[in-house]
Amino acid sequence: MQSAAQTAVTVEYMLPPQHSLFLRRRFAPDALLSVKLVSQSLPGDGSATGGASGVLETAEMLGCDVKPDILYVLPSGTSVSLYSHTGCTVAVAGDPVTLQQVFLAPPGSAMLRGASELHYRLEELRVAAKKALDAGDDGAVGPRVLVCSATGGCGKSTLVQLLANYAVRLRYHPLVVDLDVDCPSAGSLPTGIAVHCLQYQVDVTEGYSLSPSGLHVHYGADDYGWNTALMTDLLRTVSDACISRQSRFPRSRVGGIFIDYPTVDAQAVLEAQAQQVAEGSSGVGGLANIKANPIDALITALGMFDVDTVIVVGADWLRHELHSTCVERFGASSGPTAAVGGAGAADDPTVLPLPRQATARLYSFPASEFAAPRAPAHKDALRRQQWLQYLFGTATSPVTPTLVHLELSKVRLVRTKANQAESMQGLLPMQDTTLDGDGGDADPMGHRPAANPMQHIQELTVADVKLPGMLVGISDAPSMKVAATGIEQPVSYEQFFHAVGRCTVAGYALVREVTATTVTLLTPNGGLPLQRNGLTCLLLTDTFLAMR
Repeated sequence: MQSAAQTAVTVEYMLPPQHSLFLRRRFAPDALLSVKLVSQSLPGDGSATGGASGVLETAEMLGCDVKPDILYVLPSGTSVSLYSHTGCTVAVAGDPVTLQQVFLAPPGSAMLRGASELHYRLEELRVAAKKALDAGDDGAVGPRVLVCSATGGCGKSTLVQLLANYAVRLRYHPLVVDLDVDCPSAGSLPTGIAVHCLQYQVDVTEGYSLSPSGLHVHYGADDYGWNTALMTDLLRTVSDACISRQSRFPRSRVGGIFIDYPTVDAQAVLEAQAQQVAEGSSGVGGLANIKANPIDALITALGMFDVDTVIVVGADWLRHELHSTCVERFGASSGPTAAVGGAGAADDPTVLPLPRQATARLYSFPASEFAAPRAPAHKDALRRQQWLQYLFGTATSPVTPTLVHLELSKVRLVRTKANQAESMQGLLPMQDTTLDGDGGDADPMGHRPAANPMQHIQELTVADVKLPGMLVGISDAPSMKVAATGIEQPVSYEQFFHAVGRCTVAGYALVREVTATTVTLLTPNGGLPLQRNGLTCLLLTDTFLAMR
């Protein structure tokens, strides 16, 4: 079989002004797709800068300027549009099959027009927040945006990256929160949650790998359906981290928050609603053994982050279901839903009622023109690609991982209870909560923070699990402390596992080997901040990475 390099073909496209070129690299070993801006100026006086009458040709991808004569190699499974306001010439190289999916779109792309309109409206909120801060209003913050959809591959994560990059271009430092534990695309890893503070635009080819990460939280499952108490506590941890960052840095405070929420499956919503009806009609209380309604989980996230802008991508039923559920629980709203980017878009978005008498703007956004639902095989391939990129870098920025040897006696193994049905009432505001609380404030859906985070984890031994080949999180829980005398001493067992229960991790590693005395981990370049004298806790996943 010939390689992709042997079968690569280069085709030049001349983009008229305000046109887009849609690019998609398929999932296949022989797939290849790269793009390069090959000319700098439109016909004018012939100068390199365009001169008096020449116009500098420009193009952008995902809100980032495309630099002339730089080759951009797109990762597998990437779908992106290259837009040029001035018109330009680009060279696209790839295998013949991949090139068949490249096409020139007419002006007025619904997605790009809609993204520009949304950016304008969000900038109005940022300007208002900055004025309020300058006037002494300590409570003023920038927009808090949550983007959701009902299918993968519709452009949800692309929209998050595009809006965040536009904000960075205006010298803000927005926070990007990746809550998509199923198929993350905004800086997290599968079954995890991440927060990134964007001081620079997200690189087109590298993604979020070059962005300084602020927090990684290990959830341990690919949906929020079962252990709702764990979900709410982890969302609280992430929300608190965002508040802390914004309170210290004005550019992040005004820049706002962009939340990439996981796909809301229509079938799961119908099944949960049917189960709730059946449970209620049977008279069985508690609802502790059924899966949570994804709409309830979504509303919890909206309230947890005080979201003021909700964007539903390509799913009118989800927008309707979310709006009707919130109206039923929290009161009526007014105004039609704004169809951003579509013909006849409304001037004002729907007002979405939320807990604590808050409201949010609800937008309906068109799916990407080349939207294509991800097949299960493609999702698995994307997950594997994300883990390999985390450990080994990318083709343009490779890294060398580090082997770390730990004493088995100083290693503790923990698995979260994310797949165990627990505390369903946390998402049902019409019922009294029965959770053990610490007396603190309840979240918007009535769930109080756990008095003991240890209830969310289960300790295991090496004999209980097959470790070689497993990807594990490295807990950042400290097992040692410095006493008043200046001497380092271990913390108590209860204190250590109380911190482990917060599920925050310093990073992830691949278990390479387990012997009677040691555990060998393959960690990212430079290793992870492991504790030399204390215990190391590994948060187990269900993911194994076969090294070929």
